[in-house]
Amino acid sequence: GGGLRGLISEQKAAAAAAEEAREGRRMSEARRSAAATASRATADADARECAAERALREHRRASLASLCDRERQRRALARAAHEEEAQTLDRRWLNLQRELTGESGPWAAPTGGAEASSSDSGSGSGPCSASGLASGPNAPLYKWKLDKSEDSSQRCLRLKRNYHWVAYRDDRALGRTASALAGHEGSGTAGGGGGDDNDAISKAVGAIRRRGASAEGEAEEEDEAAARAEAEATAAATAAAAAEAEREAAELSREDRRKVLLSVPGTLVSAKRTVTGRVDISRAAVHFTADKEEDSTLASSDGGDGGGASTSGGGRGSGPNSGELPKSKKRFWRWPTARIDEVHHARYRLQNVAVEIFLTDRRSAFLAFSDRRAAREVAARIAASRPGVTLMDRRRKLEAAARAQERWRRRDLSTFDYLMALNTLAGRTRNDLTQYPVFPWVLSDYTSPEVDLNDPKVFRDLAKPVGALHPPRLRQFIERYQLLAEDPDALAPPFHYGSHYSSSGTVLFFLLRLEPFTALGRQLQGGRFDHADRLFTSVARCWKACLESTADVKELIPEFYCLPEFLENSNGLDLGARQDGAGVGDVELPPWAHGSAHEFVRVMREALESETVSARIHQWIDLVFGSAQLGPEALRRHNVFHHLTYEGSVDVDAIADPDARAAAEAQIINFGQTPAQLFKKAHPRRAPPLAPLSPLRHAPHAISLA
Repeated sequence: GGGLRGLISEQKAAAAAAEEAREGRRMSEARRSAAATASRATADADARECAAERALREHRRASLASLCDRERQRRALARAAHEEEAQTLDRRWLNLQRELTGESGPWAAPTGGAEASSSDSGSGSGPCSASGLASGPNAPLYKWKLDKSEDSSQRCLRLKRNYHWVAYRDDRALGRTASALAGHEGSGTAGGGGGDDNDAISKAVGAIRRRGASAEGEAEEEDEAAARAEAEATAAATAAAAAEAEREAAELSREDRRKVLLSVPGTLVSAKRTVTGRVDISRAAVHFTADKEEDSTLASSDGGDGGGASTSGGGRGSGPNSGELPKSKKRFWRWPTARIDEVHHARYRLQNVAVEIFLTDRRSAFLAFSDRRAAREVAARIAASRPGVTLMDRRRKLEAAARAQERWRRRDLSTFDYLMALNTLAGRTRNDLTQYPVFPWVLSDYTSPEVDLNDPKVFRDLAKPVGALHPPRLRQFIERYQLLAEDPDALAPPFHYGSHYSSSGTVLFFLLRLEPFTALGRQLQGGRFDHADRLFTSVARCWKACLESTADVKELIPEFYCLPEFLENSNGLDLGARQDGAGVGDVELPPWAHGSAHEFVRVMREALESETVSARIHQWIDLVFGSAQLGPEALRRHNVFHHLTYEGSVDVDAIADPDARAAAEAQIINFGQTPAQLFKKAHPRRAPPLAPLSPLRHAPHAISLA
C-alpha cells in the first residue's frame, strides 16, 4: 500500500480533482444553457403560435366584417333600388289615374269640366272666387302652375294642371276662405264630379292615390317632364343621337352599367328647394339619392306658415296646417348618361363648387358640393362616362360666348336667344333663384295709348344701368360712393347701389301670381302675401319705382318677353287691396297693350328684336356680362354694386367667425349675384341688316309684267 501511495502524487490528485470539478461546472453550465435555449425556443414557438392564432382571428374578424359590410351595402342598394322602383311605379300609376280621370279621359267629370277649366284660366273674375273655389256643385277645381319644360330658345311657355293647389289664407280673408272650403267639402274632389265611374276608379286606385299624395311638389314636375321626354324623344331632332348613345350604353355589361365610378355627398338645388344626399356616377346614369333624414324635413325646409294656407285638390293635402308647399317624399333622381348633352362648371353662392347637367330633352339638374375639387371631379367623371358629353369649363364657356357673339353680330341669332345663351354661359339658371336669368328693360314708355317702335324716344338708354337712368337719383348714388371712398374706417369697398338688379326677391316679385313662385313668395314674406301696395301690380308703377327709388334698380326676367300668363291672376289669388281701396288681381298693363297680356308680351318682344335695340344692346351687355362689369369702366359708367355680389369677392369657407360667415352668406343669398364676366373687351355692335335680295336675280318668277 505504501508503494502505491508513493506512485500517486498528491499534486496530480489535486489537479485531477480540480479538473473534475471544472468539468462538472462546465457540464452544469452547458445543461443550464441548453435548458435556457430550449425554454426560449419554446417561448418563441408559443409566441409564434399565439401570434398566428391572433392573426387568424383578426383575419377571420376582418373577413367577416368585410362580408358583413358588403352584405349591408348589398341590402342597402337593394332596398334603395326597390324604393326607387316603387317611387317610379307610384308615379306611373298616379299619372295613369290622372289621365283616366282628366277632362279628356274616359272617367272625366261629366259636367262642368270644360267650363271650369276655361273660366279658371282667366283673371279671377269668372266662377272661380278669390279663394280658388269653382262655382257649381260638380265643377272640378282646375288650377295651374308653370311647366318646367323648355323649348329650343330656353323658354318655359306652357302651364300644367296643379293637382295640389293651395287656398292661401291670410288673416284678412281667413273667415271667408274657411267658410268657402267648408261649403265645398261635400261637392266632390278636384277633377271629378262624383259619378259612378269616378267612384269606381277612386276605389281601384285609392291606395295608389294615398301613396302618391306624399310624392307631390317638385317630384311631380320632374317625373311628368321625364315621362313627356320619353314619349317625345323619338320625334325630337336629337332622337337619332340619343338612340345611338342608348345603344352604346346597352352594349355595356351589367357589371359595367351598375359599377359606381364615383360617389360623393352633394346637394340637389332647384327653384323650390335644396336636398342634401349623395351623388353616384356610373357608366349608365348619374344618380342622386336624398338622405333619409330629408324625408322628415323636405316640407319644412320648403316653408310653412303655420296656418296661412290650406291644401285642396281631392284630399291629397295634409290638412289646413300643412304649410305653403306640398310635401314631397321623392328621394331618387336619375339622369341617364345617354341623354346628357353638356356638363357645366357652375357657381353656388358665388363659390365654384357646383355642376349643372344639361340633357338632350332640354331638362337640367344643378348639383352643389362641399368644395371645388369634388365638383371638378364629378364634372370630369360625367364627361368621361360616354363619348359626346361636352365639358364646359371656364375656357370653353368664353369660347362659346365668343361664337354666340359672332352669330348674333351676323344676325344668325335673335337678340332673345343671344341673351339667353349669355345668361347660361355666365352661370344664370332657373334652378337657382339667386342666379335667375336677367333681361333688360328696353322700353321707357308705359303710359301712352300707343307705342311707336320706330321712335327711338320710347326706348330706354341701354348704355346706362337702371340706377343711372334718372339724373337726380344718380347724384345721390355718386355722393354715396364718394362718401364711402373717403371714409377711412369703411370695412368694405365703395359702391353705388346697395341693392342689385337681379335677386331671388326680384324673381318672386314678378312671378308671384304663378305657382310654384306663389308659395315661395309667401315663404319669403313669413307665410303671407306682402302688403298690396308693395306687390307687382302695375308695369308703369314698377318702371317708375325703378327710375326714382334709391332701393330699386332691378332689371327684368325672360318671362316679360315670352310668357304672358305670369301677368294674369289665373288662380284667383286673394292679393288684398291697395291703400286707395282698389283690389289687386291681374297686373295693370300699359295702355298700348289694350288690356291683353299677350299683346304686351308681343310688343315687348318686338321691341327687343327691333333695330333700335339691336344697335344699342351691346352696351347693356357690357354692363352685365362684359368690360363695364368691373374695374375703371364700371366706375365711369356708374355700375358698381356691393362687393359681396361679385365672384371671388369673398371666400365664405375661410371666414372663421360664425356671425360674419352667416352675414356674408345672407348677403349673397338674398341680395343678388353678379353674373360671371364673359367679355374683357368692349362688345361690338350688331351688323346692319342685309339689303333685300334683288327679285330680278333671285326670284324672277315673282315679278309680274302686267
